Amino acid sequence: LIKKERLESKVSVELTDYRHISGMFDKIVSIEMLEAVGHENYPSYFASLERLLKPEGAAVIQVITTMDYRYRDYSRRIDWIQKHIFPGGHLPSVTALSESMAAHSRLYIDALENIRPHYGQTLREWRKRFTVSRERLMSLGYDGAFQRKWLYYLIVCEAAFDSGVINDVILTLSRPGNKRPVG
Repeated sequence: LIKKERLESKVSVELTDYRHISGMFDKIVSIEMLEAVGHENYPSYFASLERLLKPEGAAVIQVITTMDYRYRDYSRRIDWIQKHIFPGGHLPSVTALSESMAAHSRLYIDALENIRPHYGQTLREWRKRFTVSRERLMSLGYDGAFQRKWLYYLIVCEAAFDSGVINDVILTLSRPGNKRPVG
């Protein structure tokens, strides 16, 4: 898409661990990555954003979160999804992110949008497409046990988003004194 729109001189896509990136950026976008960072690495994550953003820069983070009141209990155990689907995955709470951000950077949450209702619908669509593709998946080597596990995952997540047990938020981060980020 970047080449198609001839934006190579304006857009840089980095496929690098956030701790190893160098340079300064006007904007940083993180999509469904923070769940893989882990609570213990939030300090280095936010320190890296602080280091990499230009003084007037902004970061946009899309992340699936758990509710603040559930975070302590959630952090003490491995759930079914962490065991079977995303080993090492960890859903943060907005408060856990905010507290770590405040302790390790000058960044703050300038805007927060919860797109949870849209994500429940997205999972319903994924489930429908998955279900009608079962024979094709079997031919690709995804056996019945795998398919049942994946279908269960999609259903559980759909219910969790629909009920508000988990959220999908877009956080816009800035620094004090910056103009409101645009776009």
